[in-house]
Amino acid sequence: MHIENTNHQHALVDKTTRTAPLSNTDFAGHLHKLPSMSQKNDVLSSNAVQSGQNNNISLGSLSGKNTTVAQLLLANPQLKANTWSIIHNPINKNKAFHQIPTGKEIYYNQQTQELSWSEQKLITPAANPVAFLNNHSQVSSQKLELGQINSSNPTISNLLSQHSELKAQRWNIIHDALNQNKAFTKIPEGTTIFFNANTRELSWETAKKQLNTPSQISDNSLILSKKLDDAVKPFMGTDYKDIDCYTLVVNGLKNMGVRYRGQNSLSKELLLMAQTEGRANNAYFTGEGITEAMGEKVYTHAITSVNNIEQQSRAIFQEMQNLMKKGDILSFSLETRGHTGIISQNEKQWTYINSGRLDHSISQNAPRHGVGEETLLSEINNWIKLAHKRNESLQITIGRLDTEKFP
Repeated sequence: MHIENTNHQHALVDKTTRTAPLSNTDFAGHLHKLPSMSQKNDVLSSNAVQSGQNNNISLGSLSGKNTTVAQLLLANPQLKANTWSIIHNPINKNKAFHQIPTGKEIYYNQQTQELSWSEQKLITPAANPVAFLNNHSQVSSQKLELGQINSSNPTISNLLSQHSELKAQRWNIIHDALNQNKAFTKIPEGTTIFFNANTRELSWETAKKQLNTPSQISDNSLILSKKLDDAVKPFMGTDYKDIDCYTLVVNGLKNMGVRYRGQNSLSKELLLMAQTEGRANNAYFTGEGITEAMGEKVYTHAITSVNNIEQQSRAIFQEMQNLMKKGDILSFSLETRGHTGIISQNEKQWTYINSGRLDHSISQNAPRHGVGEETLLSEINNWIKLAHKRNESLQITIGRLDTEKFP
């Protein structure tokens, strides 16, 4: 086990100096469940959103220049000094800022400090025919052609990111309830992708000759052919100064074919997720962040008080046994520190592959401080002990990569 600083510290820096550096260190913690797209608390009545009424003033609309609410606040001479106190105000901090579509007008209530936005106006070809339809074929009054899946554009997110009106919304579109369970990773090359501007649904048409042709399946369909626990094993024995816990998970993903750096990469997506919420740039460079971008949470448990360390450790381990699988990402987050690694098995024993101080290694040849495999129950026990010692709450999260969410 090795303990890393979490983004709680960086969130504090972000509110004051905004100089928190981008890092690959696992700043786990400060977790919250992202609000559902189905929530209605961001929909106001027509009277509530009119400038000048109910103390609401317009901050402007989200656009290619101002992609986040924070940027709109920073551009306002009267409000820029209070940008982060407004965003982190209890009335605002749980709002779904990351799900606001481009073109949405943002309002600020001078009396309550509440941020709000008008009822969503669906993007339609008629609303901006030049920007929306330029270089795209109109299939129907709502259905727009985005392009084809090929070696240059192997994913739907690639196609969406090339569209001037949709690129800022691409992850909201992909994770929309109408789209989130679609088999994105099984789309053959040459498939034409469509977007319905009215319903926001993604669809595609595949030529019959392409069906059941393994050689034409998108490269992303091969990502999970090798489980993450196997993908990190080549790094066993590496010194911690060369690979920390977060970098270990990243290197495993790279071994599975995930692009971490560069255009349309995982790191860019994690950065965008943080920026769209007005958080520190490194807020999602964690095991939980990777899960949010590329998978789903299968288990979470919060410990606010420790009464019996051994008993609580075994109870949590029993809960996890019923849900966890090899290759799952397991993260521990205190209020000030955190850690991440990969669940695995050695014979019939559940283990934890991670990089840090190895207190309970299953191998005699493992480094004292580096990449190794420890008994999982002992690692859970260690973190509950630490939570008790530091008098902090502990969040335990298991995330699982999901091919359906690999756009």
